[in-house]
Amino acid sequence: MTGIHADALCWFGATGDLGHKMTFPALYRMCKRGTLTVPVIAVAHSGWTLDDLQGRARESIDTYGGGVDDPAAFERANYQRTLHSWSTPGHLVPTARS
Repeated sequence: MTGIHADALCWFGATGDLGHKMTFPALYRMCKRGTLTVPVIAVAHSGWTLDDLQGRARESIDTYGGGVDDPAAFERANYQRTLHSWSTPGHLVPTARS
């Protein structure tokens, strides 16, 4: 390892199935271990609000991560502070033409 630290974790596709089944539970486990020390920027193409994404995180951890068994770790994750949602408006996404 080089000892260079990241300022944030930018996660593309946050509202997708992989994020729901794997990434949210993994981020929660990192919070439990104290290894998630940077903000997570969740990027997705959807009309979700931050509240929608936070609810999805809780549901994901409950369903695929064994549930929130460490409320303090969940609070450290503080999905209001750590998880930022950026949705890309459709008119800014290039259209593929064949």
